[in-house]
Amino acid sequence: MNHSVQVHDQFVLPGEWRVDFAPARLRTVLGSCVAITLWHPLHHCGGLCHYLLPSRFEKNVADINKAWRYGDEAFAAMSQALQQQSIPIMECEAGIFGGGDMFPSNEEISGVIGLRNIVQAHLLIRDSGAHLITLDVADTISRSIVFDLANGKVLVKRQIKSRARRAE
Repeated sequence: MNHSVQVHDQFVLPGEWRVDFAPARLRTVLGSCVAITLWHPLHHCGGLCHYLLPSRFEKNVADINKAWRYGDEAFAAMSQALQQQSIPIMECEAGIFGGGDMFPSNEEISGVIGLRNIVQAHLLIRDSGAHLITLDVADTISRSIVFDLANGKVLVKRQIKSRARRAE
């Protein structure tokens, strides 16, 4: 008799979020975007939001199709979904991933987008009362992450940009 539990993977695209219970794993790929993870160690439940920008520039624009592109709105939606599952956010372990400088050769935008996303993630976690325990941010790399809801661990694979060499 096979008693193994089948793990199901869910890929979270930019501008999306997911909440689930173990044995799920949440996956995403990040450049200057940031992913915030929340995990409750007793319930083995957690969520991941993947956002592109810290917040809306025009707060009066209500385009629900783009809401989760923004860190504040994505985090709020994910937090609300966890609370609907009776998961207290203040008891969650949090992680921040991504925020890479994907345009280091462009001085006008170098580091700005990723850094703003990282700062927003810190503020959101601080204000939620969750406990920040994992941080893998910045640098000039992209990352793929796998968030295992069975144990709260996040596997990070760093993707180093290949630079074409000029013939000398």
